[in-house]
This record gives sequence, structure tokens and C-alpha cells, in this order.
Amino acid sequence: MLSSDSIEHQLSLIDRSHPASERSTIQRAPRHVTRTRIPRTDISIKAVNHDNHKNADQLADLFRRCYGASYPAKEVYDPEHWYSPDNDCFNAELGHCMTSMVATHGNRIVAHMALRHEPHARRVEFLYPAIHPAYRKRVFEFCRLFWNTVTDLADRQKWELVYFYNVLAHPMWQLVANKCFDSVETAIIPNSTGAKSSFSRRQDSRSSFLVMYNIFNAQNASPRPFFAPREHREFIASQFESLGLLRIPGSNSAAPTFESSPEVAEKGISLQHKEGFGIYNAVIDPERLSRPEEIERCTAQLSHNQRQRCVLSIAIDNSNAPAVCEYATRTGYRFCGIQPLNYGRDRILYSKFDPESLSSVSLYSPHAKRLRDYIERSCREIGFPFH
Repeated sequence: MLSSDSIEHQLSLIDRSHPASERSTIQRAPRHVTRTRIPRTDISIKAVNHDNHKNADQLADLFRRCYGASYPAKEVYDPEHWYSPDNDCFNAELGHCMTSMVATHGNRIVAHMALRHEPHARRVEFLYPAIHPAYRKRVFEFCRLFWNTVTDLADRQKWELVYFYNVLAHPMWQLVANKCFDSVETAIIPNSTGAKSSFSRRQDSRSSFLVMYNIFNAQNASPRPFFAPREHREFIASQFESLGLLRIPGSNSAAPTFESSPEVAEKGISLQHKEGFGIYNAVIDPERLSRPEEIERCTAQLSHNQRQRCVLSIAIDNSNAPAVCEYATRTGYRFCGIQPLNYGRDRILYSKFDPESLSSVSLYSPHAKRLRDYIERSCREIGFPFH
């Protein structure tokens, strides 16, 4: 039996973060995002109770059984990570609200998927997928049940999108996202083999990620311009099109105009650590930079190994974006994809990586393989010195 009501209760903050007048104008999820018809099942989907030690112990044990010791976010193995007696909304103190969905067979937790939403946004992240090895043959059944619950919540809570950092060392979840969620790959964040003191060769593939998206109301979205380096425009437009989003290349003829105010510069770039995955996101708003070199100033606070795992996330709805992208390329960063509607803005991603780390990753869908081929080709065309 499916139960989304308790999950919706924990995620109701999403809806409350928007004024009633705004909520009334938000479009419903499109008709093509529908619930999958599932036969009667002995599995229930529900929100986990995080003030229960037994649940916390079961979740930690589930990850040990599913991954051994190989899951990159090591906190999942600690029952205390899953125990939060005072918070309805798990980890709300970290600036986001995370709810654990679990599949149960009787009283046993046999699969898990977390939903993390960002306050004052309608973006939701999937994370921490796991399934008990004894139930692995039923993974598609379980994940379709999860997806039915997600689409119910997306419709009720007016979500804009869900996204997922897929750990490429565990390709089963990539297959699930394609088969059960119909997700679209938008970026590959390869492992930086330059950070050799942090990752052994055996671990290299574990630190590569495939970013996957579902857009819920694409047919209601207005066309938007984007500004990107000339060599990437056509490919980026096709990436947006695959998500059902209409994006129109803007003119790059105007000279970039950067502000000189230090106060503006401080607001133009911020660092965000993606806990457990070893990624540092430098979120860049080009119109607020005093000059592109501010990127180097900001990332200098990271260690050498951390800088090799830093992803530049550059807003491309501003005409300064191509100049910032050009600077990123000159300093050793390489194009690796896009993130649509990231805090309301479309963004282009750049990271530092050895191209060999791309050829070693396992990819399932033709779309993901085209994305990899394009990234490899663009590296060859401009050269790929590693810094």
C-alpha cells in the first residue's frame, strides 16, 4: 500500500515557503508525468520516523549490506546520522529539509531513497539510494513505487524539478533513473586523478558523478535566452531541448561589463561543499563579479586537492557569462555539462579532470554517451593541460 501523506507532512515546508497568492498561479505537473500502474504488492512506501533508534540501525545496516564499505558518503554507515529525535524535517539545521522514503516488507526496511528540498525553492534532490541485496531482483518494482510517490508529491507541492548526483561506480542507479524515472543526463563530473593523495586508483571511478534531471512543468516554462561560449551553444541548446525547455542563444557581441565594487565581488561567487561526495561548487553570478579573476581568489581558500574537486557553476542568463567561461578554460577548467534552473538560473558547469577518467566510466543511455563524447571532443579541440 502506498502512503504519501506522511511524506507530504514532512515536506510541507516547500509549499509553505511560497505565499498563497503565488501558489495559486503555479502550474500543475504536466500530464505526461504520471503514476506508473503497479500490480498489488506486499511492499509499502512511507516516510521513515527519525526519532526511532530501530529505524536508524536498520538504515545503517541497509547501506552496509547494499554497498559494503564503498558508498562515498560515509555518514550513511553511522546510525546517529539517521537519528534526529527533535526534527520533523531531518537535517533542517543544515539549510535544507531531508525526508527518507523507505520501502518496507512487513517490519523490515528493504530499500531507501531520500528527498532533500531547498528552502524557498521548488527543487528537490534524490540522494542516498539503497536496496537490500535479498530484494535486488525487485529493484525496478520498488523504484516505480518510489516514483509514484514522488510524482504525487510533485503535483501537490508544485515542484519544479528533481535532480540526482548518480555515483557512477554503482551503475544500477543510473539504469533505475533511466528506466523508472525517465531522467535526463545533463552533466558528468569526472574524477580528478590529479588529486592522487585523496583517491586511490580503485576509488577513482567512485568519485565520478552523472547529474540527472526531471523537469515537471517544462511545457509551461517561458523561453529564455542563454549566453555561452560560441563553440558550446548548439550542444547546450540541444541539452535544454532534451528536457523540454526552450532556450535561445543570446548574442555575444557586447563587451563584458564587470562591476568594480568589492561589495559586488563578494556577492558574485560563493563556495558550497557537497557533503559526503568530496565536491566543492563555486556558484558564480557573472553580473556580480568585479572581474573573472575573482574565481581564483575565492577558490584559493581550498586546499590543492579540494581545488581539483571544485566545480564552477556559472549562470548563463547574463551576457558576461562567455567571458567568465573563457577565463575558466584558460585556467584549466573544462566544460562538463549544464544544470538547469539552479536556484532559478540556468548554469554551465566546468571542472578540472584528466580525460582518461571519462573513458573509464560506465554509462547506460545513448544520451549519456553522447554527452561524454561531446565533453571528450571539446577537450581534444582546445587541449587539456591538467593543473
